[in-house]
Amino acid sequence: MIGLLAGTALGDPHFHLPVSAELSPELHEQFEESYHSEHSRQLALGGAALILLALAGAGMLVFQRTTRSHIERLEQARRQAARGEARYRSLVDNIDLGVTLIDNDYRVVMSNVAQGRLLNREPGSFVGESCFHAFEQRESPCSHCPGTRAMASGQPQSVVTTGRNPAGEPIEVQLRAFPVLDGAGSPQGFIEIVEDITWKKDQEARLQMARFSVDHAAESIFWVRIDGTFADVNEQACRSLGLGREALLERSLFDIAPETLASDWQTRWEQLRSSGSLTFESLHRRADGTTFPVELMMSHLESEGQELACIFARDLSGRLEAEEERLHLERQVQHAQKLESLGVMAGGIAHDFNNLLMGVLGNAELLRMRLPKEEVFLGHLDGIETSATRAAELSRQMLAFSGKSLVKVDRLDLNQLIEEMIHLFEAAISRKAVLQLELAPDLPEVEADSTQIRQVILNLITNASEAVEDGMGVIRVKTSRIHADEALLANTYLDEKLEPGCYSVIEVSDTGCGMDLETRERIFDPFFTTKFTGRGLGLAAVLGIVRAHRGAIQIESERGQGTTIRALLPCLEAAEQAAEAPPSQLDLDAWRGQGTILVVDDEPTIRSISRIGLEMKGFEVLLAEDGHRAIDVYEANADAIVLVVLDMTMPRMDGPETHRQFLARGLKVPVILASGYSEAEATERFSAAGLAGFLPKPFAPAELVAQVRKALEG
Repeated sequence: MIGLLAGTALGDPHFHLPVSAELSPELHEQFEESYHSEHSRQLALGGAALILLALAGAGMLVFQRTTRSHIERLEQARRQAARGEARYRSLVDNIDLGVTLIDNDYRVVMSNVAQGRLLNREPGSFVGESCFHAFEQRESPCSHCPGTRAMASGQPQSVVTTGRNPAGEPIEVQLRAFPVLDGAGSPQGFIEIVEDITWKKDQEARLQMARFSVDHAAESIFWVRIDGTFADVNEQACRSLGLGREALLERSLFDIAPETLASDWQTRWEQLRSSGSLTFESLHRRADGTTFPVELMMSHLESEGQELACIFARDLSGRLEAEEERLHLERQVQHAQKLESLGVMAGGIAHDFNNLLMGVLGNAELLRMRLPKEEVFLGHLDGIETSATRAAELSRQMLAFSGKSLVKVDRLDLNQLIEEMIHLFEAAISRKAVLQLELAPDLPEVEADSTQIRQVILNLITNASEAVEDGMGVIRVKTSRIHADEALLANTYLDEKLEPGCYSVIEVSDTGCGMDLETRERIFDPFFTTKFTGRGLGLAAVLGIVRAHRGAIQIESERGQGTTIRALLPCLEAAEQAAEAPPSQLDLDAWRGQGTILVVDDEPTIRSISRIGLEMKGFEVLLAEDGHRAIDVYEANADAIVLVVLDMTMPRMDGPETHRQFLARGLKVPVILASGYSEAEATERFSAAGLAGFLPKPFAPAELVAQVRKALEG
């Protein structure tokens, strides 16, 4: 050994020990022991050795100096190795991953602090134990052990399994094993790294839920870079634009928002950067080229050193449609309220007006009954009655536009009614206009007042004629049958209580100038006209009449495209159409009655005319000017009274309250209600019991007698 070292040292003054020796204190100690033993043996040799040493004295001096230098370098290397090992140990002990060195017999050679925490033991306490016993309290290697596979394959292996933390809670861990091989490539063991990935799984689950929530959000979400390109989008954004995710990510904000120019985007980006958020409206363009309005809510954020704008895009199409629907309903409500207010006023006027007309018509008829048939003054009576009747029609028209006047209701064939009015149509329209009729066969009958429906059709024809410029054009009158559903009725001018079902339709269309939106919104306003003033109630009366018949109005019109107005009237059911026709005019001349009739009305003229007309037919008549007086008269003559004629509107106690008081006192005789309002309007406040008939004001004595006879004999 010493000779080898000496020969080597003498032959090579730059001799260095192998690096492995420099890193091994044990080899250093062996070298020193070997050196000293060899030197002692040389001193014990004989004279030959002394001569040899004397001859080689100079060489030995060099050897000693060289050996001493190598020893110093070995010591320095040992100290460096110790410092490196300390740094390595500090590094391994301060990472959060459990690190363990295991030999090929599955014995723990070394382990770090993190592994001790995972096992809730001192780091060095399980050195020398088998890993399967120390880590999992098993008696043999685990079947899922990645170390076994790593040693067998010579490649790193990984597995995810479950375990428990020091608190005993279940955790999920990832085991990674790296093989340790010698110079020949044979496995000498493995290094196992243990990582608690429970938080990763939780984080992945939260990220997955977040992504699911984002992709299934009702609003489109875009992550946009400063240059307008997309960093990411959600599924709703793809659906709203009709593009796949990859195709959309290849586009930019300027492709889907045609109103967003690059210069505008930079300005908005600066605003977004300074304020942190920004909201404005824009248009988005779908893949098919169509656009839709959106509200963009932008927020500024930074991710991994990159600036992004997170944009929530809300589709405003539905909101705008809902807003339009709300405004439409508001306009309908406002129009209905306007009609209601005017109707209250018109009702009061019409009531008093009808009472005055009762005096005119009633006295004229009584005078006719008393005069001989050859009397020359009868012609003047005809004029009086004609004027009074026209005044009564005007009173009904005042009520019609508010939907409160529906007087003489009969089953009505609209086709027949229109054919009877052709000569009126021809007189109402320009001679240059062409009138076309398209009447649907088998059109269901309606329950309506023929006079008022004539007024509706004539008003529509007149408006159509005035809309045809220079009198040249086509006016078409058409009838049809439709099934109106809720969607159709929602787009009409209607009473809010209409039910879907069968409707007979009167349609009047023209090829005239048409109407803009502003005109369409006002055409049913009372006294509104685009022609000369002084035309009366016009279409307001039409709407009122149709509403009173539980129908609706539908309008289609554009400027320069003509106008179509449809009046929808509910069809009579088949059973109602097959019912018996109303009785013909009663022969009142020969009929006479008996008994006492109580007439209750606040107008002296009506009481007087009613009394005379009934007395002429053999009745005794008791009169009362209001409800309180009527109750007193009834209680005093209950056994004699056979019928009550009751006014609707009276001071102190009106008709409905008087009727309730009668019923409370055991009234058993029929009651005929008299009113200037329609029958439906007037009777809805009454109990059904005891009402035997209805008299629309103004009425003639003969009409009163006819209702009395019908009530007593019915």
